[in-house]
Amino acid sequence: MIFLKTIFLLAVVCLTGFFLARINMRPVVVEVTEKQASLEATVSMAIPTETAEIVEAPLSTANAFQDLANTGMHYRINTLTSSIKKNRSVGMYALETIKDEPKAEAESSQKAPAKKENPAPIVKPEPKKEVVAPHLLVEAVEGAIPPTILLAAAQAVPFLVVNVTAVGGKAEVRSITIMNTGAASRTIFSAVGFPDLGNPMALKANNTYNTQAGFTLQDGETRTLVLIASMQFDLTGHQGEMPALAIKSIDADVPIEGTFPVVGTTHTVNTGVAIGSLTATASSYDPGLKRSFQIHSTKVTFSGIKVAAGNQEAIALTSMTWLQSGSVSPNDISDVRTYVVHNGKTYSFVAKQTGRFYISAIEGVVLGKGDSADIYVAGDVGDAEVGRTIDFDINQNIDVLGMGLDYKNNILAVGADVKSNPDEGQFALNAFPLYNGFKHTIVKVR
Repeated sequence: MIFLKTIFLLAVVCLTGFFLARINMRPVVVEVTEKQASLEATVSMAIPTETAEIVEAPLSTANAFQDLANTGMHYRINTLTSSIKKNRSVGMYALETIKDEPKAEAESSQKAPAKKENPAPIVKPEPKKEVVAPHLLVEAVEGAIPPTILLAAAQAVPFLVVNVTAVGGKAEVRSITIMNTGAASRTIFSAVGFPDLGNPMALKANNTYNTQAGFTLQDGETRTLVLIASMQFDLTGHQGEMPALAIKSIDADVPIEGTFPVVGTTHTVNTGVAIGSLTATASSYDPGLKRSFQIHSTKVTFSGIKVAAGNQEAIALTSMTWLQSGSVSPNDISDVRTYVVHNGKTYSFVAKQTGRFYISAIEGVVLGKGDSADIYVAGDVGDAEVGRTIDFDINQNIDVLGMGLDYKNNILAVGADVKSNPDEGQFALNAFPLYNGFKHTIVKVR
């Protein structure tokens, strides 16, 4: 009996201890690293937590610890055992993820040194742009025009080349005032000016002339201008005079930077030398009184003239300009070309359209002394409105341009019919238009 009572009391004590141990069970921390997962997981002192999320997870083998190690997390395992050996089968454990564990943070910082942060890039401040008030810069092109002799009837003789540049903003040039500054009479000039700023005109009594047109420049844009003059056909009494043309002033909407007057090259009049000449007359290639063109017609000849060189020197034709003054739209005319027929050969040159002007650069055609050539313009008629007109004229003498091969002067064509106001099919001596071409009407396809 005593033995049985002793056994019973020991059983009661053991059971009581067991239940007390279960009641006081606290979670223990298992730190699982990659190295430990391959060997064993060691149980550290229990750290209680009340807020950690409880996760049920089986940890039956070392492979389970390997999975935990791969996550890089720490876990609390509720268990009575003091260690978990590799390959030892253990039951179901209650895991709590440690979300804020000071010890874990400290050990983690020892195992993985902190990464060095890259220094912030150095940003250099952009240099401040200098603000420049809008203005025009006017500069002569030094040495562009060498001195030469001025001969009677010499045309478009260059005196000055200037560059006009807009600085700091947009600039508008309204007009340019030209003046004669040399030791010569203004009457030796038949016309002066910039060819692309209106028709050159004669100097006024005060020795100046204002251009008829202006232009606009964007910021940084440069325009090169060439100041020219054409000489009278008779320079008797002006031998040895030395004219020079200059820009007296510029009228613009912004201030001007430059020294005025901007003076060009000084040339010398020589009355003892005669240069070549070009005379314009009617051509057999001109359609004359044909008067009508059908819609969709191709290679239609619109107008034509004949030019003859004088007996003074051979002349190379250099350019031809036509003015379409009819009511047809430029969009209804295409493939416009200038044709030159000389010594049985026909030369073709593309005519570049600029508004209602069609300009052809001519190369390779030289008229000997007393020689002549036919020049005509042709193109295609598109979907033009019936009843509109096509009328190709030659506006001024400079539109038929040649170069004398002996004295290297520009030579312009002159007419031989009337002095001014030519009728259709007539030529003027030195007026506008030089040739009044025939007007043709557009009709339906028959």
